[in-house]
Amino acid sequence: MYSDIYKNNFDWGNLETLSSPSKMSSIDKFVRHGFVRSDAVNLVDSGFYFLPDGFDQEVIIDRYYGGCLASADCKTRIPLGLFMKQLSNRQQCKFPTITVTSEPELWARIDEFQKKYDDGLLFRGQTKVYKLDRKINNPNMLSNGIEHSLLPSFYRRSLSVNSDFFSDFPGFSPFEWSSVFRQYYNFDEMNDRAKVEFGDEWAFMTYSDYEECSDPILREFGKFQLDFQLGGREVEDRLNTYMQHYGLDTHYLDLSNNPEVALFFATHKFAQNEAGAYYEFVGANDKSSILYLLRHDAVEMAKHTEDEFSQLIGALRPIRQSCVVCRSSSWAVNLPADFIVAAIRLDFDLTRSFKLTAVDIFPSIDEDRFLSAIKPVGGERVTEFGCS
Repeated sequence: MYSDIYKNNFDWGNLETLSSPSKMSSIDKFVRHGFVRSDAVNLVDSGFYFLPDGFDQEVIIDRYYGGCLASADCKTRIPLGLFMKQLSNRQQCKFPTITVTSEPELWARIDEFQKKYDDGLLFRGQTKVYKLDRKINNPNMLSNGIEHSLLPSFYRRSLSVNSDFFSDFPGFSPFEWSSVFRQYYNFDEMNDRAKVEFGDEWAFMTYSDYEECSDPILREFGKFQLDFQLGGREVEDRLNTYMQHYGLDTHYLDLSNNPEVALFFATHKFAQNEAGAYYEFVGANDKSSILYLLRHDAVEMAKHTEDEFSQLIGALRPIRQSCVVCRSSSWAVNLPADFIVAAIRLDFDLTRSFKLTAVDIFPSIDEDRFLSAIKPVGGERVTEFGCS
């Protein structure tokens, strides 16, 4: 069950998969190639692994970005000889960090970068920079000596307990999703409607029959059930992206194609009290607030739009936030950071919020149908905002 990952006694070391690498094998290979064993241990502890046995190439995979692939890109999957040279040259600058001292300069910089990318830019705001915590950084991913962390919540949790964790995100089970969807409809009412629509044969009707009947509520109910049951893994993956927006740990990272949304999160700090969750305005947070600009990637990212599926489940929060999510995996846990093209640091005093408020981007439980459905299943971990 997905909910097990929140238990204090959850065993993060007991989820090995077929893609889990051999730590000792990589350490031994580094030693055979001339590394001191203590340095070899530090490299592997930092996430640098050799390709599994059976591959001809001696390629080092950085499990924070590279993916378990045999090809080399010389940046996250690096031939051994080049890797050794790169370790001795740590003066890389993957992207610029720009300091702005006024709001007009901020928007001018955003506009400048947007013009460079035909597919448009994505944005993520944070009240401070989080550094990737590992002994040896990937020199190709350094910017001003810092390797920025954009670890999704699931991997922040798992790696803080077990740095060798290599299992992929489990997600809700079909039973848990069924529990969510039972919140959408009163099944007794659906049976009553079916009896009226189909008469004595109502008990033999399928969801396909429901979808084609004259009752509009039964039609919606039938389509809803068919989309979930027949969609398989694709639908489950898509539903998992919605979990992220409602406070549940996933392997996705929230981005937005609206800089105003990202600036809200750059200038507001998440907090909770007895009344529930809220965002406190902190301005530029003593000049620590940061706005990341990322290029779009059609393979690794998914955009939430007002399509038929989104309307059917009624998930308003990601739509209001113009959300795009970037995936990660056990072999690319910090993958979103690979798409950063610039970072903008806010170096000016802010006495007021930007255009958007929490009310604008966090619809209430009365408005958001998906929030009202997932709250009983996800419990207190599902964030509900009552304050601006």
